[in-house]
Amino acid sequence: MGYVIAGRATLALDPSAAGLDSALASFDRVPRLFPRSEAVAPSLYYGAEVDRRAGRNGEALDKLR
Repeated sequence: MGYVIAGRATLALDPSAAGLDSALASFDRVPRLFPRSEAVAPSLYYGAEVDRRAGRNGEALDKLR
């Protein structure tokens, strides 16, 4: 869940393209490193939010599915 919190903090503090990429990297680590964690669902949700803010709507929908 630490990666989710770090990603959310980055997302809140840095809305630039680099900040969005950094936040997304944190969210993407969760399912890759901890596939059975209860933090996977929130990481996918917030990852989709990053994609939506970046205009990558297709990727956002894929994460939400």
